[in-house]
Amino acid sequence: MSLFRKRRSVSEFAEMIFVLHGRRYAAPSFHWLTDRFKISLEKARLGAALMDWLVFGAYLTRRGVSSGCGENEALRDNLLNSFFDMMYAALRNAGMKELEFFEFEEGMRQRFTQYDSVMAEANDPLRCAASALSTNIFGETVEAAKFSMAAFFYSADTLLAIRDFFYESKIVN
Repeated sequence: MSLFRKRRSVSEFAEMIFVLHGRRYAAPSFHWLTDRFKISLEKARLGAALMDWLVFGAYLTRRGVSSGCGENEALRDNLLNSFFDMMYAALRNAGMKELEFFEFEEGMRQRFTQYDSVMAEANDPLRCAASALSTNIFGETVEAAKFSMAAFFYSADTLLAIRDFFYESKIVN
């Protein structure tokens, strides 16, 4: 932790977490993990798998920001609104159609509810959420078990990075 925290606006801080999310939960990181662990996925499932991976990263971002903000709900809401605005803009720029956003948001809501439920009931919540993600993508397979381990380490590292952002920053309006 640095002695002097850098002053950042809500939009600057949200951009930091957006960039982190993009680095860790966009297609290249998913492909790197599947290649690294020699996990194959049929092309027909690839689009849905990439969306699950992206949504899982957004879930972790929401969780990390909520934890970092503590009781400051206004700051949490401002950061998350800004983050999700950036994410939606990136998806729109990547070619997602307006009507696809309704399906995407509904799927994201369902996954967030699933991960919240898993994490609330588990002794090792992050590992269980990573396992739920892996099962969503790969079903009950050996590939799911392999990917779950990688997703767990990515998850823990993401939450630590967001925590460090909070330690290093003083967020101002």
